Formats: sequence, C-alpha cells, structure tokens
Amino acid sequence: RRFGSYATSARRAQGATCAAGLLIFFDDYASILIVGSTLRPVTDATGVSREKLSYITDTTAAPVASVAILSTWVGFKLSVVQQQLDILGVDEGGLSILIRGLPLCLYPILAVGFAIIVAATGRDFRPMAVA
Repeated sequence: RRFGSYATSARRAQGATCAAGLLIFFDDYASILIVGSTLRPVTDATGVSREKLSYITDTTAAPVASVAILSTWVGFKLSVVQQQLDILGVDEGGLSILIRGLPLCLYPILAVGFAIIVAATGRDFRPMAVA
C-alpha cells in the first residue's frame, strides 16, 4: 500500500519498484515474485510496460541478494570461502573475507546503479521501448 500510494506517475512507480527490490533481498527468486506481483497493478495503472517492470525487478533481485549479508546466498558463499581458507591454512574467518570483498562485486553494484538510473530517467531500451 505504501508503494502504491507513492506511485502516482510512471517515474514514481519505477522508483517504488526499485525501492521494493532493494528492501526485499532475502532471496532472489522470492524477491522477484513478491516485488513483481505486488507492484504489477501499480505499474500497469501508471503505464509502465511489463518489460520494464521485469527488468527493474530482476535487476534489483539477484544482485542485491548476492551482496546482502542476510540472504539465502550467504550460507553457500560462507561454506565455499571457509572451505578454501581451510585448505590454504588461512586463519581468517570467511565472513570477514566476504565483507572485505563487497567493494569488488562490480556487477551487482553496477546493475543496481543502472536500474536506478533507468527508473529515475524513465528511459526505455530495446524491448522496453517497443512495448
């Protein structure tokens, strides 16, 4: 409801979609399902194409979940990193390695940044422009 009341124009609906994608990050697939189905009526009402909704929803789902410390991915990443640290004989914890490596995660950072730019400018590309 909060996102729906804020989204009075196409640009605001896109911004609300970005915000929801950034806030719901515990799992990439769950984020897509929750954000997409929740904001579809809002974006439909404001004239945002389904292609653009899909792009913004998907671009804020997996990248955010992949760098979030509280997500379903962190358990897997921690186990892989800790396993390699044990093999190499490094005493440092896997979580500290993951946190120090966050600035090096360029794809998630750039993807989310581009989604925010696309939503803020209202620019459409390829299938979004055709729809």
